[in-house]
Amino acid sequence: MKKLFLLALVGLWWMLGGRDLQAQFLPASANSVFYFAHFADGGPPTDRWTTVFRIVNPQTIENQVAVGRLWFFDPNGNPLPLDFGRGPVTSQPLTIAPKGAVQLETTGTSGVLRTGFVAASFDTPVLAVEEFRDWRNGAFANGASMNASVGTYLFQTFADRYMGIAVTNPYVTGTTLYCSGEFLDGTGNFLARNTFMIPGQGQVSFTLGNVLSVGSAIGSYSITCEFQHNAPSGSPLGLFVPLAIAGNSRGITSSMPPGDFALPSNQY
Repeated sequence: MKKLFLLALVGLWWMLGGRDLQAQFLPASANSVFYFAHFADGGPPTDRWTTVFRIVNPQTIENQVAVGRLWFFDPNGNPLPLDFGRGPVTSQPLTIAPKGAVQLETTGTSGVLRTGFVAASFDTPVLAVEEFRDWRNGAFANGASMNASVGTYLFQTFADRYMGIAVTNPYVTGTTLYCSGEFLDGTGNFLARNTFMIPGQGQVSFTLGNVLSVGSAIGSYSITCEFQHNAPSGSPLGLFVPLAIAGNSRGITSSMPPGDFALPSNQY
């Protein structure tokens, strides 16, 4: 009955030409402030990484140009220059036409693998995705794409020993997050736990098999973060930006569905 009422309401709006409401229709994952919890750039020729950023301006009614900027940071929160073919920059301004899109790919020319995270802000909601690309001796080996995130207070994903995890602390310098990850097996039984600390505007990344002894088990991995070490029960949770990428013994294989637990985000 509720669904029928909603459909009738939407139909009435279309009949009346509800332009004001239509102007608010945007893709569910569009946001004006967002993060990429991880990027990878550079490395030796046998295992060289690049990261591609793709951003779409979904405006179809108001025809608004999207103007924004990407900022790049190392795991300690320091600005990290990335080269997109015109020299290293610690931030990248972008202007995207209505219904238009842009694509940027790092050159990956650093002989040392560099990782970190990206913060972004636009004056209107946009769609954003990144793709990790692994090159081996000049040939593309594998890759995986991830949507941007606005952050969450609880994260859960499928897990095995090859699962790659990255977590970013979006708070200002001086606000440390104390995080805990829990691995449950396929029947929901506890197997292992790890803890990690993230400084303000910092990031950590790891492969589960490198930090947990889970053997060949499959299950789920969940994360929560707090503002105090060993915080009392009921203490407020901290916002964090997570990412999970599946893999195997040969490298990454695919992105994982978003595991963020949150109320619908405010897109503006």
